[in-house]
Amino acid sequence: MAGSPHRLEQLLARADSPGTALRTIYDAYNDEEVVLSKEEIRLIQRIRSGRFPHVEARHHALQRLSCP
Repeated sequence: MAGSPHRLEQLLARADSPGTALRTIYDAYNDEEVVLSKEEIRLIQRIRSGRFPHVEARHHALQRLSCP
């Protein structure tokens, strides 16, 4: 069972810091763990739901620019 000790360490680390456990991701490119801010989580949720990332983005203004 290769990798089990590493996973166990991750589980224990998440139990020690429950406030940031759900916001922590692994960045494989830079080989580090990153804690996302609440604003970054909101941006990701908006993108995943098909909305503009920023609340202040004006959808109507963008539509007018793209129509001939």
